[in-house]
This record gives sequence, structure tokens and C-alpha cells, in this order.
Amino acid sequence: MRDSATRLLSDPRIVDMRSRLALAIEGAARAWAADMEVVGALSEYIRASTSDAVPSPLGLDSLALLGLASSALQLAPNSVWLAIEGQLLARLARSRTDAEMREDELVEVARPVEVALNVVLSTHGDIAGAFLLSFPLSCSSSSSALEARVVTARACR
Repeated sequence: MRDSATRLLSDPRIVDMRSRLALAIEGAARAWAADMEVVGALSEYIRASTSDAVPSPLGLDSLALLGLASSALQLAPNSVWLAIEGQLLARLARSRTDAEMREDELVEVARPVEVALNVVLSTHGDIAGAFLLSFPLSCSSSSSALEARVVTARACR
């Protein structure tokens, strides 16, 4: 079944259709990022299209959708876009390990995680700061930046 799905997905007509579908979804997400009806419909589509073990011709790549959700989250911070990001990250974690991903794909995953963290810290810094301070952080440069954000978030309360 997976082989026939893979053959179907490589058909040029399906490739073209998926490309157009991705552009349409991206356009809708950018134009109506704050419209909760549109966001809800996109959330349902993303959930349905990424939940199958066998890829669907109407399903889009989780990594591409993650970038889209990240952009929309920056435009209109809300819990639905944040949940979509979490769902897509979980889907990626189920389908591929870090070792199976190329370096550029790992970077594509890291950016939305950073965006989500920044949005949460900027909209709910006091709660996120208290949560993050309850965990010991390592001494890496990224944790220093994170600690600085938490301190800033606490100062803004």
C-alpha cells in the first residue's frame, strides 16, 4: 500500500496539485491568520492530512506546514496556531528521527520552535518564565539567551 501511495505521489499531476494546494493554504493562512473560523478550518485540514501513516495526495509535508504555522503564529499569536505547531512537531517526531533528517531540515524545525517560544514568552512571559525557571538550564549559549528572555519577561510583569 505504501509503495502504491509513493508512486501516486510522484505522479507529475499530483505533484502539481499538491504544490498549488500548498500555495492556496499558505495564502489563506497569511491573509486570515487572525480569523478564527479560517484558522479552525486550516487546523482541521492539517490534522486530517497529517494523521495517516500512508501519505495522502491531499496531504502536505509536515515540515512545510510547520513553517507556515510558524509564520501565522507570528502574525496572529493564538493557541490554535501554537497547537498546530505542536501537532506538526509530534508528527515529525513520529515519522523521522533527528538522525534521519538532513541538517537543513533540522534548522527548519528549530526555527518554528524558537518562534513559538518567543511568542509564548512575549504574550505570557510571567507564566512561561515561572515555568522555565522551575527547570535547571545548561550552560550553553542558547540557554543564556533563554535565561535573558525569562528575566526580561519577569521584569515586564
